Amino acid sequence: MNFSSPDVLDAVFVNISGKWPSDMATNQKWVTTYAQAAERALLSGSAFLSDKNTWENNFGTNFFVPGLDSDEGTNITWWRRWDGQANDNGFIPYSTFQSPILKQYAGQVKKCGVNINLNVGFCYQPLLPPNCTCCAFSQNNQNCGSNK
Repeated sequence: MNFSSPDVLDAVFVNISGKWPSDMATNQKWVTTYAQAAERALLSGSAFLSDKNTWENNFGTNFFVPGLDSDEGTNITWWRRWDGQANDNGFIPYSTFQSPILKQYAGQVKKCGVNINLNVGFCYQPLLPPNCTCCAFSQNNQNCGSNK
């Protein structure tokens, strides 16, 4: 996966929201099959738009989606928390997700007559290849630098 700038965020994001059926084993199998099929078809990694409570209520506290090449699984999350704050304050690690790469901090905000969700991105060195220049970005503003 390439996370060097907003233009090359190369991953298939799977939106995990709402209440899924009560059979967690079936839910786990479905999301694993879906994420791995996307990874095979697009030669890209998978990542998830979710939050701790939604993830754990649908899949259990210790579930992670295994990757195709190893048992490490994905560690990329687009964190949904509509608190109006464009920061990662309050993030609680869950599954294999230690810190968010993106945060959806507001939903259904009216801009130019259209309702949109607001997002902000973060640069975390452990997720990036060595010598990578990255950008903090949002839909409203681009604030790029050479955070290495």
